[in-house]
Amino acid sequence: MGRKLSIDDDDLDLIMSILLEQEKPLSTNELAEALIQNKLQQETALLENKFKDVVVYDPSRTYEIGQRLLFPALEYATAVIIDQREGNNLDLGTFDVIRVEFEDGGQNSPDIREFASNLSVAHKLNRDNDDDDLFAYPIETSSSKELLTESFIQMLKNFLQKAPELASVGEYWFLRDLILEVNIGHLNLAEASLALAGGVPLDTAHILSDIGSLGDSSLELQLFSLNYHLKHDRRFDEVGPAGQILWHLSEMQPNEVKQIPSELQYAKIEYDRALLSSEMLALEEEIADEYSPIDTQTEIDQDAATITLIYPHRRLGTFPLNQQTRQIFPKATTASRIWITLIDKQDGEEFSGWVVPAGRYVYGLERYYRKHRLPVGAYVSVARENDNPGRIIVSFEAYPARIEWIRLISIQNTHLSFKNEKRAIGANYDDLMIIGADDLERIDALHRRVQDEKRTLFAIMKEILPELGRLTPQGTVHAKTLYSAINILRRCPPGPILAILSANPEFQNMGGQYWKLTG
Repeated sequence: MGRKLSIDDDDLDLIMSILLEQEKPLSTNELAEALIQNKLQQETALLENKFKDVVVYDPSRTYEIGQRLLFPALEYATAVIIDQREGNNLDLGTFDVIRVEFEDGGQNSPDIREFASNLSVAHKLNRDNDDDDLFAYPIETSSSKELLTESFIQMLKNFLQKAPELASVGEYWFLRDLILEVNIGHLNLAEASLALAGGVPLDTAHILSDIGSLGDSSLELQLFSLNYHLKHDRRFDEVGPAGQILWHLSEMQPNEVKQIPSELQYAKIEYDRALLSSEMLALEEEIADEYSPIDTQTEIDQDAATITLIYPHRRLGTFPLNQQTRQIFPKATTASRIWITLIDKQDGEEFSGWVVPAGRYVYGLERYYRKHRLPVGAYVSVARENDNPGRIIVSFEAYPARIEWIRLISIQNTHLSFKNEKRAIGANYDDLMIIGADDLERIDALHRRVQDEKRTLFAIMKEILPELGRLTPQGTVHAKTLYSAINILRRCPPGPILAILSANPEFQNMGGQYWKLTG
């Protein structure tokens, strides 16, 4: 089991001294390394003091009462000689017996033991020379690599966040009182620099170059100081991935990035997951909704992932961050949204995108969806470009457009209905989830009405299932089709839908996850 280190006010004093001496910000990792090195140096000093005037035990040597001995074979325990007498063993010849009292336990029980000394016969503990340099022995102390754990770094970060003497930007720290002044003029110039960038974020070095230097201090301190003041001005938003600081003007960000659209907000529904059969659980995993509580032991690192597009994401130009896709997109240390570049694999066109972790989606694909006329139910894939976390390639399986029969949304008064219509489709899709839509404004209005009326999921299911059933001779509806249709009116993962189908006798399973209303 590894050692557990603590952090106290003495460590804070050391950190402040290091920052003052370096005259530049340091990262949490750098401060953790310095702290551990200091602790190891203190540990070494304690060992040196502990073993001062200590002699390494050798059975062939003679000793005096009061001498301190070190026993490497007993976990480097130390002991004091308290008595001495002649030995009595004809096989060993003439020798002495020393009686010692151990100082710090170790493998010693009891604390007082006897050992041979002045032994003339060979013994495995005899030493070849008279060197009493204790540190020639491999006395093991913890290494900095062993102690520099993620838990220690997080503990240090939590400790530093509570220290009023320090300020942080990202993973870097500096003395609050020594941060360089950045006045309103500097900040106004920074705003102008970002405005001229045309919506593309800039790194701090670029902004500093535009506004001029902040004096003769180190470049690291100038960048830190500018970052610190930008961070505390509402006009600016930090939008870089972990390890990279990028700035953007808040007023230039899309509303769908600053606030989660109602169409993507899931009001959590409590349900008994024991109601879900193994077939239902497999279906839930296949759909891979970003709000499904699919539990896997580990997240497998992957470079690409594919989703099936549902109506709210198609309508808003968003892409879900489920358990697979969120591994493709960059993460952030402090930023609440991350700017990325989306790349159309078909023709290489690039456009801006935004990762919104709190909403579990990526914004910025409306143009892409419209450009390729992708339907609800289309398979859409994402992949990192050459392991670059900020550049994401978007693709779909295209084929020459052909006329196909699909479900088309039809608004009847204040209710959702469907009809079969012919449409030109040029992308591979899930035929159980494909849905077409023409009158988007009426659908939007119906969505708002359903939210205002607070229609329950059960009520929506009873309304939609027979409407979908009329499209097939059997009058049955697959659970995936029902899930896809329900999300037109209310954001909901498949779990609660499947639980209601399973628990309520008004829904009858016709086999293979096809359902119909009873009666």
